[in-house]
Amino acid sequence: MATRDQRDEALWAAIDSGTLEGPFADDTETAQTFAAYQKLESLFELIRQPADVLSQMQEPIEHPETIGRYRVRRVLGQGAFGIVYLADDPELDRLVAVKVPRPGRFSSEDETEKFLEEARLAARLNHPGIVTVHDVGREGDQCYIVTEYIQGRTLQELADSESLHPAEAAGLVARVADALHYAHKKGFVHRDLKPGNILIDDQGHPHVVDFGLAVSEDSQRLHAGQIAGTPAYMSPEQVRGETQYVDGRTDIWSLGVILYQMLTGRQPFWRGTAAECLDEIQQRDPKPPRQIDDSIPAELERIVLKCLAKRTTERYNTSADLAGDLRRWHPSPHKSSASGAPLYVGSSHRFRKPAWWIIGCVALIAGILTIYAATRPVTPSGTGTTAPITGTIGVKIWNSENPQRRELSLTDKGALPLISGDHIRVTASANRPSYLYVVWIDSQGEASPVYPWAPGDWASRPEKEEPVASISLPDGRSTGWPMQGPSGMETLVLLARETPLPADVQLQELFSGFPIQKIQDPRAIVWLDKGEIVDTVERKPQFFNPQEIDDPVLVTQRLLAERLGPHFQLVRAVSFANVVPAEK
Repeated sequence: MATRDQRDEALWAAIDSGTLEGPFADDTETAQTFAAYQKLESLFELIRQPADVLSQMQEPIEHPETIGRYRVRRVLGQGAFGIVYLADDPELDRLVAVKVPRPGRFSSEDETEKFLEEARLAARLNHPGIVTVHDVGREGDQCYIVTEYIQGRTLQELADSESLHPAEAAGLVARVADALHYAHKKGFVHRDLKPGNILIDDQGHPHVVDFGLAVSEDSQRLHAGQIAGTPAYMSPEQVRGETQYVDGRTDIWSLGVILYQMLTGRQPFWRGTAAECLDEIQQRDPKPPRQIDDSIPAELERIVLKCLAKRTTERYNTSADLAGDLRRWHPSPHKSSASGAPLYVGSSHRFRKPAWWIIGCVALIAGILTIYAATRPVTPSGTGTTAPITGTIGVKIWNSENPQRRELSLTDKGALPLISGDHIRVTASANRPSYLYVVWIDSQGEASPVYPWAPGDWASRPEKEEPVASISLPDGRSTGWPMQGPSGMETLVLLARETPLPADVQLQELFSGFPIQKIQDPRAIVWLDKGEIVDTVERKPQFFNPQEIDDPVLVTQRLLAERLGPHFQLVRAVSFANVVPAEK
């Protein structure tokens, strides 16, 4: 009989060659694992695609007027798993949220019953910090869950719009820890805690939502070996699929990730693909928060790192212990309003794990797709709400003396570094007509207006602006702007709004005080969206280290996100190296 090591060797040989051959070709276990790996590879390819690819997975749905006794008002959100409606409960005269899985979401009656049974279990939770499950029901083949409706926004939305003072962040996490301690005493573990699953009501109180992945002590044996959660917030034991070790300390890990993110503006482990993130969770210690921002109190750093201990025995034993430490550090949290800080995701690489891990990852990545699609902004049917503004900005080279360097994209081979005689043209577009603004930050950190101003003149903004979907600058296809000034990283910023920029928003002041952006790779180019890296051109060596927060390009992008995020729905930027001829 073949040993596990022999099967593993045969499997990795098949992965390297792309074909399972030889004596193990007919081995059922090896063949199933290899098939799972192939599916995993295709899922990773899919998750790297633009968001509109995922939207194509969702079939149009005719929204009902009623669900059970509940009268539907509008869509609150929807994704690959299902749709959440705001509805009236006529019997109890209150607003509720009704969650309905998409048709075909469950492949069997057993899966449907399991979904409803988990909702019934979650209905046992009765705490002001946990969104209450009011009802579950079925209409024919359709099932639904009715929960308390919280008017407010998610912690993710709050953090994206405001920079939370450490005391406020600690206070919010302490309140969430209180709610989780109650759930843990009742025998429940959330398993998918993240900023998007914490609602902040109009009074500033947090409420934990979506116990859909929660497990109780009664049902935990049914989840053995299951990998579930959102990668950036998963604990090491979740990553390994060790359900037998999942308890309240698993949620404490997730709270540590959330607090780390609120303090530093970045997640401790996610800087690449899901696979890279999961590998780092198991193998790498988080960078101490005070190495990112030395104004973070040392005691708060200690609390965060205790939550993020790899071993469960080294974390807080209970969420109450965590809440107590946070309150002893600062018993009266206060609010200091500012703007938010960005997250970013870097490049991907292939990973290698023991063979048993592959099958679990298939379910995990499929879950990531579901979670990603479920949290995408959507246009609810019949509400009149428009889709979010998306767009891009690009640069082309125009050289009147060299025909081979006309209409050359910066991403084309041989385009960078720029040479004598090179001029550049700027193109920008949005997914629909919007009020667009383009600003140039040169290598010395000085900002100049480009559009709709007369280039270089902040005082020349037109009195009447018109929404447009695309622009090409400068006017005339056979012209461009010459590249001048000291060598360094140049940054072009595209801004977009639904309405014209108010007169009291002084962009010239918001675009002041940027650092000098030096070159580390003369072929570097990167696109960013509200400070988050969305695309890079792979170069060797890379022009920056994603772990180095002091890199001037990343500092510039962070400042852009902080200052401009409250005023614009779209903050898209591209940074590229400019080497003046004398320095080549």
